[in-house]
Amino acid sequence: MGEAVASDGDWRFRAIAEQTTDTVYITDSAGVIVYISPAAKETFGFETREMVGRHFAEFLAEDYVDGAVAAFTQAFERDRTTQNLELGMKRRDGSIFFGELTGILWKEGTSTGTAGVIRDVTQRKKVEQALRESEERYRQLFELESNAIVVADGESGRILEVNSAAIALYGYSRAEFLSMHHVDISAEPEKSLQGAAARLPHVPLRWHRRKDGAVFPVDLTTRHFDLGGRYVAVAAVRDITERREAEERLLSSQKRLRDFNALQGRLLKHASLEEKLGLVTRATVEIVEGHSARIWMIKPGDRCGDGCVHALVSEGPNACRFRHRCLHLAASFGSDDLSDETYARMPFGSYLVGAIAAENAESYLSNDLTSDPRLHSREWARERGLVSFAGYRLTDTDYVPLGVLALFSKRPITPEEDLILHGIAEVTSHVIEAARVEQALWERDDQLRQSQKMEAIGQLAGGIAHDFNNLLAAIMGYSELLLARQDHSDSLAIQDLGEIKNAADRASTLTKQILAFSRRQALRPTVVSLNEVCTGMEPLLRRTLGEDMDLVLDLDPELGCVEADVHQFEQVLMNLAVNARDAMISGGTLTLETANVTLDDEFCRTNPHISCGDHVMMTVSDTGVGIESGLLTRIFEPFFTTKAPGMGTGLGLATVYGTVTQSNGSISVSSEPGRGTTFRIYLPRVVARVADVRPMAIQGTPNAGDETILLVEDEKALRSLITRVLGGLGYDVMAGGTAAEAAKIAADADRRIDLLLTDVVLPGSVQGSDLARQLVDLRPDLRVLYISGYPRDSIVHAGRLDAGVDFLEKPFTPEALAVEVRAVLDRSRSDRNS
Repeated sequence: MGEAVASDGDWRFRAIAEQTTDTVYITDSAGVIVYISPAAKETFGFETREMVGRHFAEFLAEDYVDGAVAAFTQAFERDRTTQNLELGMKRRDGSIFFGELTGILWKEGTSTGTAGVIRDVTQRKKVEQALRESEERYRQLFELESNAIVVADGESGRILEVNSAAIALYGYSRAEFLSMHHVDISAEPEKSLQGAAARLPHVPLRWHRRKDGAVFPVDLTTRHFDLGGRYVAVAAVRDITERREAEERLLSSQKRLRDFNALQGRLLKHASLEEKLGLVTRATVEIVEGHSARIWMIKPGDRCGDGCVHALVSEGPNACRFRHRCLHLAASFGSDDLSDETYARMPFGSYLVGAIAAENAESYLSNDLTSDPRLHSREWARERGLVSFAGYRLTDTDYVPLGVLALFSKRPITPEEDLILHGIAEVTSHVIEAARVEQALWERDDQLRQSQKMEAIGQLAGGIAHDFNNLLAAIMGYSELLLARQDHSDSLAIQDLGEIKNAADRASTLTKQILAFSRRQALRPTVVSLNEVCTGMEPLLRRTLGEDMDLVLDLDPELGCVEADVHQFEQVLMNLAVNARDAMISGGTLTLETANVTLDDEFCRTNPHISCGDHVMMTVSDTGVGIESGLLTRIFEPFFTTKAPGMGTGLGLATVYGTVTQSNGSISVSSEPGRGTTFRIYLPRVVARVADVRPMAIQGTPNAGDETILLVEDEKALRSLITRVLGGLGYDVMAGGTAAEAAKIAADADRRIDLLLTDVVLPGSVQGSDLARQLVDLRPDLRVLYISGYPRDSIVHAGRLDAGVDFLEKPFTPEALAVEVRAVLDRSRSDRNS
């Protein structure tokens, strides 16, 4: 058929198709148009030649293409002979019109396709749409029937007719209504009679009564007209109970909002966190007319809530049995006092409050409180007539829990009230977080000031100690030389020299303490278990404490290792033990504990002086008199002491602080008057042992020798002493006061030099380490022994001696000098032989 039309073979079809005002079309089985009548120009705006050879979908509106193509395909698949479609079609100018398509399938030989008629039904669609809109308007007007309609006689007031909505609203039957007067349904008959007499067209509020006696508010719209010579009144009655309740809720919400805004204003004023939380609980009860409100908070860093020493222990037998944090009652307002021990702490996950803190849910609302199995006491709730509970998780900006705001009420909590309570909880979270940030900033500032003060004192003291050590070395050295030469028959002279040496020894100890708290001592760290340090010190500590005091060791057998100077940490333990002994005036117990701990980000945020990660914690606790909170911030200051005048130098704890921090550790103190003091030392845990530093030379080794020593020491008295001591032992000593003098001596290439003995700190720009590097480059076999009372970073980095460095700390005795020199030279010979 398509081929016949295309070839002008069927003149009868063409005659009919080209005379009709509808568009006639023929397509092949692929949907390509093979014929379209001239009416297409009027309908589509295209010439027929422009449409023939194109797919029919090109002339459809975009939204209709997929559906039309699917219908076309299904017609062939299901052999549907006819199809009627209403499609959006596209004109040449792009405008859209609606076309009604009636088509059939045709077959001619092996060829198939479709043929049909397209009629523009756009105008009809508009008429249908207008009709639908008219019907919709009519339907909307008819919806007035949803109101109760009451028709009454305008003269007698007798009810003539009611609709079904009135029957449903008032509860009377139609027969009952027709025997009643219009005032019979009014709860205000006098006002109703007055309104009817005045023919009021609209009354926004009247109170009516149902058959069961219930009174409810209504809105009345009345029309009066003549009906067949009879005066009637038609009233549309609308039950406005929900609207009145909504208005009341709105007024209540507005009041709550005003109270909420007032609460925010009060919280902006300067006050303590305790005062602000008290305001929040009071406002919570007053705004929603609740029974009682409480705020429980998480103490920063608290893991068990009972002051347990093991609060941070996460491994081993000393791990705290309280695996979760506890909530502490921080504020309370209402009819019940929950501040006793039963409710003062809520473990995470326990009861309703603990469950809210432990879970990720922001809030929990129950209007059937006594049926909730997680309620701490159903009997308590029933006795007070409580029916609802609302709990809100308080979090910081990172959603880390801070606590819980809880409200108990004797009536159900509405969604509007829940929304207000959410706002109060959010404001409370901001208040708590701001207070903690302010506290953290204050602590950081205080720590910075303390650190700067300690640094300034340390720099001053370190410099003094350096010079003082030079003098002490000379005093101690010459004292020993005099003692060695003195005639033993002159006992008084020997006694005097002994006192001079003892005084120098005490001064030497004092300078070492000064270097320790200023973190300028030279540590010799090894990888060690603090358990070994504690057990090694146990006998000495027991003797130090005395018989009226107990020593308890609670050591974790799985304790990890740390990197520390054993000798210095023995001194740390001794200083803490002596302080504890002095604090336990009437006897008591000193407890040493060790444990593996992992310090998380939350703990480190609240304790910014401590680094995060795996640590070993050593705790030293006593049962002494304790320390007042106002003094704790100064406890590690040098020369500060809580002891009576003459009872201490104030350097013990300063030395402890310096040693711990120089070992990359941290120390904290907590105390309460009358309940003892606890020091906690945190040292980074190491995962593998490293090579220990070499042991000190064994005392008693023969010290004489004939090697050549180049001595560089700027303190003249000490330079003379060292020259005299070493020369007396047979060494050939060449001495200079500066690096330049030493370099000049060493320039003689023919002179052998076995050992460079140099002070670390020398006058001028060239220091001892610089001089050593220069001379070792010239003489590779040269050994170096450094001496100093104040080692700078030239041989000490981060408080630790550089690898392979031989070092003798000032002040030293002639014997110690001789032993160390011999040891260094012998090690040199051994290295060459190997």
